[in-house]
Amino acid sequence: MLTLSNPIIHLTKTDSTDLMMPSQDSNARNSAPQRRNGVDKDQPEGKSISLTTMSGGGVLQAVLQDLETYKKGGHEHSAQQPTKVAETYNSLGLIKLHMQKDPQGAKECHEEALRILQEDMTVYNPKTIAVTLNDLGFCCERLEQRQEAQRLYERSKRILRDEVLLDASHPRMIAMERALDRVKLWTYEENRLEPQHKRTVAEGA
Repeated sequence: MLTLSNPIIHLTKTDSTDLMMPSQDSNARNSAPQRRNGVDKDQPEGKSISLTTMSGGGVLQAVLQDLETYKKGGHEHSAQQPTKVAETYNSLGLIKLHMQKDPQGAKECHEEALRILQEDMTVYNPKTIAVTLNDLGFCCERLEQRQEAQRLYERSKRILRDEVLLDASHPRMIAMERALDRVKLWTYEENRLEPQHKRTVAEGA
């Protein structure tokens, strides 16, 4: 049976004027990664909603309306309902990350999506799970939780390779390899610099 928790209930009170595209936010524009066709160049592929459709508060309101409808049982129950609800949470996570610059809030949305997908294994959808893990990994990158990001990316990659049956030349697999290389490089650099930092601290004590 599908159950919904609500880690993001405060979003129902969000005013549409709070939603701002990165190009309109000077602070975000100076610190955000470069973008191509409305999408971060280092953003993993396979997202469930296009950033180019996110104008004003219309997308947010539509997503929240979908969630409320599902909670009230307004949609007929079907085998695909958990997947649809999870995809709605994933869309909300993308709004939180890319429009509201809130990676922690986005992470909570994607975690809820993953919980829903894993709760009812009779409607197991490996592709949606892989995309959700991918989204979670990207949130962890933004939060500098790189070991967790690597774990999530690797799990997503295994599902795409072994269950969705994508080969290594598929664009989504190539993007996944780039993401893994990125977090592994960051982890390597952190581990390399940590002894030097400890020596510097010790010498200054």
